[in-house]
Amino acid sequence: MDHVTLPLAQETAGGVAGWATGLVETMGAPGAGLAIALENLFPPLPSEVILSLTGFAAGQGVISLAAALFRTTLGSVAGAAIDPEIVRRLVVRTTRTDPPARLTPRESSVLKALAEGLTNAAIARRLHLSVSSVEKSLQSVFDKLELEQTTGYSRRVLAVLRHLES
Repeated sequence: MDHVTLPLAQETAGGVAGWATGLVETMGAPGAGLAIALENLFPPLPSEVILSLTGFAAGQGVISLAAALFRTTLGSVAGAAIDPEIVRRLVVRTTRTDPPARLTPRESSVLKALAEGLTNAAIARRLHLSVSSVEKSLQSVFDKLELEQTTGYSRRVLAVLRHLES
């Protein structure tokens, strides 16, 4: 595999554009294909950036147009061949291993105060929040800890138990 350096920009790009530039710079057409395959799995990656960068590199003669077309098409097909349901399950399984770790700092603070036995109003006073913000934070805690409204059970107590277990 030939490694190429693209004379694409005078200053380093950041974010997805910088990542894609680096991938095409180090790997050439195979890097563009890899980026397109990943774009199928992680839709926030914009194929418009990746394909524009690859087209620019081909126009500059850094990589051949045929290689760029072949590798990006191959990457698109390979990325589409991976079942999105499998990827979703892997991501969900990973995030479910430690639900308390998914809480924001505010949600963690609200849950800690709840574990001390404070009411919503007392939590609001302590954390300098409105009671409505505390209620919304608690609802988010219940959702992230997967505590559904069930007759005969207090989600507040169940959330505190989860907090004490973590």
